[in-house]
Amino acid sequence: MKYAPIAECIYCGTTQQPLTDEHIIAYALGGDKILPKSSCGTCQTVTSKVERSVLRDMLLQVRAQLGLPSRKKSLPKIMPLVVHNGNEQSTVELEKANHPTMATFLLYPMPGALEGEAPERGINVIGTQLYQVGGPPLKQVLDALGTKNATFSEEFKGSEFEKMLAKIALAYAVAEHGIDGLRESPLQKIIQGEIDDVGKWIGCGLWHPEPNPNLHDLKLVESGKWLVVSVRLFAHLRTPEYLVIVRVGGETDRPTFPHGELVVEV
Repeated sequence: MKYAPIAECIYCGTTQQPLTDEHIIAYALGGDKILPKSSCGTCQTVTSKVERSVLRDMLLQVRAQLGLPSRKKSLPKIMPLVVHNGNEQSTVELEKANHPTMATFLLYPMPGALEGEAPERGINVIGTQLYQVGGPPLKQVLDALGTKNATFSEEFKGSEFEKMLAKIALAYAVAEHGIDGLRESPLQKIIQGEIDDVGKWIGCGLWHPEPNPNLHDLKLVESGKWLVVSVRLFAHLRTPEYLVIVRVGGETDRPTFPHGELVVEV
């Protein structure tokens, strides 16, 4: 889906550089929503670096297992699985079809601006949620390997995941709402790394919402001057709902969102 061109960079406001099209959700995650002429070359370098960190360090195996696109190189067909036998740990290499691939998602409290409390720096991570995205059932694989335990770990670098959420939310809000009134969103400074109060603007709504038939799900919530984007990546897996505040309103029109309970899904 292509939206109307913006004709200015949504991240820095420049109209003096050539502008490129922006995938609202990265092409490598199967994103098909495109915002034309909306990012300058300088800001594209920033957002591409943020997305690469998440796509390569956190979601590489997930992308491979789901057969998502890759522009530059093929995704792995052989994947490691760390298993335990007593006190011994070893790594088993499995073909993609035989690998119980897991996705790990971070859980946060509500965005601080919605509840009046937030860390001065960074964001509070209050848990993780683990989902199997493909391959045989984990127990079946472990039984075949003669073990009962496996370790799944993901590398989260700095606040790159949160910056990617900010980039998705800002681009989607501009696509749906227009650039007017969003040039001074706090998200531009988060994406550029100019401020670090991420937990004020980004957090979780439902931790374990109902499944959605779409690969990803984006919703725009308006209440008075408040503008909030709900982001669910891999929504068919009942992944957490991330709430990203794009624009702040007043106390009386502050939107409210339900918060879910932690459920382990493997």
